[in-house]
Amino acid sequence: MITSLILSAQFIVGIVKRLIHDAYYRSISVVLFLFLLIGALFAHLVGKWPLFESILYAVTTMSMNTPYKGPHIEAAGPVMEVFHMFYTFLSVGSFLIFAMETGKTMLMTYEETANKRAERKAMKAAAKAATAEKKSKP
Repeated sequence: MITSLILSAQFIVGIVKRLIHDAYYRSISVVLFLFLLIGALFAHLVGKWPLFESILYAVTTMSMNTPYKGPHIEAAGPVMEVFHMFYTFLSVGSFLIFAMETGKTMLMTYEETANKRAERKAMKAAAKAATAEKKSKP
């Protein structure tokens, strides 16, 4: 369990580092945030949904896990239905790109951690071998 927590913390640090240093990843994040903002504001202002439900609509639609199909959107009117169609196509695509890039970041972070661990292990083994060699020489 502690290993999982440490890996999770390392992944979060790796994602934050990439957000700071990588313009491509940062721009994908900004686009994703803008889609979230547009979807929530549209649902709140045009659909007249409560703010929390609007945010929930935007997030769940974007992540392809939407409970807001059917009557909830239909009750808001045809403008909301048309918006939902376009919003689904655009936001799901940007979410998938962001998810793939985040997965790449997590893999890179894991590989860096594994390489550092292997280097430390090799250094310790080399130090032990050097110490054993010094002790064996007269």
